[in-house]
This record gives sequence, C-alpha cells and structure tokens, in this order.
Amino acid sequence: MLCNDFTDAESKDRTLQQRVRRLHSKLQSSGGGSTVNPTTEKELDVNITTLASRACHFLTQSTDAFLAVKSCSDILNDSGFVKLSKREPFAGKLLPGGCYYYTINHSTIVAFTVGAKYLAGNGFKIIGAHTGTFL
Repeated sequence: MLCNDFTDAESKDRTLQQRVRRLHSKLQSSGGGSTVNPTTEKELDVNITTLASRACHFLTQSTDAFLAVKSCSDILNDSGFVKLSKREPFAGKLLPGGCYYYTINHSTIVAFTVGAKYLAGNGFKIIGAHTGTFL
C-alpha cells in the first residue's frame, strides 16, 4: 500500500462499513428473512473476516502504547509515509501530496497528509483520536 493508496484503503473500509449497515438494515426490515443477494453476503463475510483478521493482528502486536506506536510506524512506513523529527523544523520539508508522521516519546504518533492541491495560507483540518487503558 502506498501513501496515496492509504486514503483509498480507508475509503474501501468506509464503503464496507456502509454496505454492512445496509445489509443489517435490510435483514431487520425483512423480519430476519434474507432478501439480500447471497453473493453479496459471501463477499461481505470475506471482507469482514479479512478486516477482523487485520484488526486482531494489529491488536495482538500492540499490547501497550509503545508497541502500538511501533505497529503504526511500520504500517505508515510500508505505506510510503515519511518520518519527520520533532527536533528539526518542518519548514521546507512538507510538500503538497506528501504523507508524514512523527512520534513523541515512542508512545504517541502523529500522522498527516498534505492535500495535493494545498496552497499555503488556505488553512487545514485536523482529526484526532486518543486511546487509553483501563487498569
């Protein structure tokens, strides 16, 4: 998977989630009887199984924050993201269409892409997530 394909993979996952919701809705509205094309159901089962398998592998490899950052770093590297150093200014290193990430204390990861049509001064959007552990 390449950097630009990363958003394609996310888009495919989102599409799969929408298809699952539609399938679930159809099954509920039909009173439990299957009105869905069997081929579509098999396709969804295979895609869901693949997605679940990937998620389980990730979770198995990421049992704490440090290992999760390592797993994410490996995925981002394999996807063509460029690792930046927080110790050096990013000025002049970020290019339109680029994919980047950096880590903080090996326990936090920040990944971002720069839009291919980005022009300085146009602003940007941020999406964030946080996970925690229950002790």
